[in-house]
Amino acid sequence: MMMMMMMMMIYIYIYIYISNKVLHADLKVPTIREEITKFSVKNRDKITIQPKELASTLLEKEEPRRLKIFKPTDLTTRFS
Repeated sequence: MMMMMMMMMIYIYIYIYISNKVLHADLKVPTIREEITKFSVKNRDKITIQPKELASTLLEKEEPRRLKIFKPTDLTTRFS
């Protein structure tokens, strides 16, 4: 009986490594990168059809920046 209890404890506490790629494939859940790209493309498309001028100026290209700071509009190309 004691041996059986020990085997059960060992079996329960064994750590099994499963990679994220396998988890996402098995559960059919999109990755964070896919979600960010999907929502940023959807947001960009909404801004382009916006009738207000102020919203459409958000997508205009700016001068090169010195700092490596990403803008929310850069998310569509950043993770691709």
